[in-house]
Amino acid sequence: TYSIKNTLQDNPRLERSIQFFNGLSTWIQCMVLSKMTPKQRAEIIHKFLDVAKYLRELQNFNTCLAVIGGISHSALARLSKTMMCLSSEDIKLLTEMTDLLSSNSNYAQYRKNLSECEGFKIPIIGVHLKDIISLHVALQDRLEYDLINFRKLVQLSIIFRTLNNLQVSVPPVQPNNDLINLLTLSLDLSYTEDEIYELSLAREPRSSVSSPDPASRGMHSSETTNDSSSDVYKKKEQVHSPVFADWAAGVSQTIDIQTIQRHVNAMVEAVFTTYDHDRDGYISHTEFEEIAQNFPFIDTFTVLDADQYDRN
Repeated sequence: TYSIKNTLQDNPRLERSIQFFNGLSTWIQCMVLSKMTPKQRAEIIHKFLDVAKYLRELQNFNTCLAVIGGISHSALARLSKTMMCLSSEDIKLLTEMTDLLSSNSNYAQYRKNLSECEGFKIPIIGVHLKDIISLHVALQDRLEYDLINFRKLVQLSIIFRTLNNLQVSVPPVQPNNDLINLLTLSLDLSYTEDEIYELSLAREPRSSVSSPDPASRGMHSSETTNDSSSDVYKKKEQVHSPVFADWAAGVSQTIDIQTIQRHVNAMVEAVFTTYDHDRDGYISHTEFEEIAQNFPFIDTFTVLDADQYDRN
């Protein structure tokens, strides 16, 4: 029905898939922007590039696109100080991933790589949805004399058969349910594009000097550049991610109290399973700091429960 009506109504699984895609990209942006210095932000980008590399090895192109889309989003792409702290290897990997997932020539590089994959793989859902929509628009259901358009049926069947075959493939990894529960709430939290971009401007204002701290690049202060940001930064509307999926834009998690409560309960259980190392039923300040690393802006929605040993 999506290809016919071009709406997610009555397609809850597809809607949830898109929500996950957008939520992951947003979470990645927030994780990077939660760090105060360019070097710290570059370290987070490096970690997510490692994640993208592993997703490529798993042949999970859909989630890989969400990760690279988050990293290359305009809110992060404009952070010149941060980008200058990335290693040449990171820049090379980001460029390769961007080229692989680019929409150029109707996703030619992606389609070539997907066709060469064997076994378990997860395609970019949006690309194949667009294929279905294009066929539906370009070819009529019936021809002259009310004859069925078998050419259209054959081409659609090829796409559907490919997608159906993927569903019976066995993933090469086992899910970590504790980790899933730990991250679900973060991926569902909603931040608008404007809010994220404002945070990006707060981290690296347009008027700031374009070079990173000398210490972060092994340079002396005399070697730093004095170029103003007007020569370096592009305006927001001029910076576009080359891979961010436009088909997934505008879909965000609908706030549902019962769903959030269920996720919170699962997250709390996962937190204690993973971080309550001494199994005393309390989370210490040290343990909480480990948790907070994975949840940007956690202090805005969580209050630390003092460890029993901290109580008077």
